[in-house]
This record gives sequence, C-alpha cells and structure tokens, in this order.
Amino acid sequence: MTNPRYFEYALMIEQFGSFKRASLELHVSQPALSKGIAALEAEYGVSLFDRESRPLRPTEAGKLILEEAKRLLEGEKELKSRLLQLRGMVNHHVRIAFGPYAGKVYGAEFTRAFQLKFPRSELFLQTCSWDQLPGRLRNRQIDLFVGDISSEYLREEFTVIPLPPEPLVYLCSPSHPFAGHQELTVSEFYSYPLILCSAPPWGKAWLRRFMEDFDHRESPANMRVDDYRMIRDVLLDNPRLGSMGSISCFQKEIDNGELIAIAIKKAPHLQAGIVINKLEKQIPILDDVIALIKSFGSGISSS
Repeated sequence: MTNPRYFEYALMIEQFGSFKRASLELHVSQPALSKGIAALEAEYGVSLFDRESRPLRPTEAGKLILEEAKRLLEGEKELKSRLLQLRGMVNHHVRIAFGPYAGKVYGAEFTRAFQLKFPRSELFLQTCSWDQLPGRLRNRQIDLFVGDISSEYLREEFTVIPLPPEPLVYLCSPSHPFAGHQELTVSEFYSYPLILCSAPPWGKAWLRRFMEDFDHRESPANMRVDDYRMIRDVLLDNPRLGSMGSISCFQKEIDNGELIAIAIKKAPHLQAGIVINKLEKQIPILDDVIALIKSFGSGISSS
C-alpha cells in the first residue's frame, strides 16, 4: 500500500518544480524524498516527472497520479476530521495561509477572534511569500489564503474576495536621512539601503515604470525578508535602512514614534484578498471564517 507521505512528496515537487526546494519545504532530506518518489514510480510502473525539464514537470501519467493523490489526501483529512467530531474532541479543522502583509495585519487579531468564536475547532496557520500561496491552495494543503490578489489568473482559477486596499508608504527610523520629508520619489528612496518582501506582480510592474534598468527577476532590495515582523525589528535596529509597506503593518511603532511613514509619489496600493477554491465542498464554518477576516478589513478601511 502506498505511503500517503509519498503523495505529499510528489505534490510538493509539482508545486516547486525541484527536489531540493520540495525537501526544504517538507523538512526531509533529498535522499528520503527521492526514495519516496522512486517507491511511487515502482508501484505504478511509470515516471512521475520529466527529469529533463527545468523546472520539473509531471509526465502525462504523473498528472493522473497527482490528481488522484490530491483526492486521497483530501479524503483522509475529511475522515480524520469526522472521527474527531464523532468523538466530541473537535468540531472542525481550518487551515489558513497568510502572505507577509496579510499575516502582519490580520494574523494575531484573527487568531484571538477565532478562538473565541470557535472554541472547539482547530486552526492551523502558516505564513509564506505571495508566490507560494496559490500552489498550496491548489494542492489542498490549505482551505483558504489571505494575500496578494493582483494576478489576474487568480480570478480565473479561484474565488477571490477583495479586502480594503492600502497605499504603499516608505517606512524608516526618525533618525533616517529622509526624516522630515513629506513625500519621496522612487529614485530618492532607492538612494539608501532597503529591506523588502519579495515583489509581487503589481510591484514589479510599478517599478518598471520608474526604473528602466529594473530587473524583474530580482527584488530591488539589499535585504529580502518575507516577514514584516522581522522587517520591523531590523528597521528599529538600523536607522539607515528603509522599507515599503502599509501604515497598518507598523501602526504601533508609528504611534510610539519608533518609526515614521513617508508618502511615495504615485505609489500603488497594496491589494490583499481572501482566496478559496471554486466549485468544491468547503468546510461548514468557512463562510463564518471569511466573515471574521473581512470584519478586520473593515476596521482597517475606516481607520
């Protein structure tokens, strides 16, 4: 009988197109990962991936097996959930992933509110960069994600519920050379070191309008960290570094005078949203969970 863990290995390789990246995400060694894929291929008598392609792509037979793997893992999760409900241990399991911005803005308050509203349900939270979110939802590793929704293809594949947009601002220490400026241009704020999250599609398109030599394959930052809490700590420790983000991400530090926010000329807005799979059986409390997340968004838009 196939080890369900091997199906998880295969789905992660499909998502990232690399044995190395999949092993890092799964926290298993590459030999163990390779052994699991070899076992699947031996059992079904086919190759799951085209080893010559970069990134790795599933073969036609591999696509069939991966699709069945998704159904089997989803069925196993549903079975475990029902058994726990039958034993009176827990009502529901909810798995949510946040992008860096959404995690900082919504994560802590949502966790507290969820515990109060659904005391007998289990919540599994994770945070990751914006580009990993769709794959995790597509592979049924999560029930929904909250993150950047600027890519048009998201609306074609998933159900997308927009949250209130927020303007992008420059953030830095009160002792930064830009302190006292009312507004900055793109060329100005790139004259000092930056610490940023990886740039999503809207960010890359915006930068290309102002920087002819911008390489869309790279983040235009001296440091890249997909975690706003770490960015905050670095900004507080290094007065010559700046970053870009929303005021709500750093509201406490701004109110305390530890950081300042400076407007950026012709800056775009950060557009986050809630994303779920289309035409698929959802967990019973999903609508309530979505309403809970949206309630925090309403607070941001009125602040």
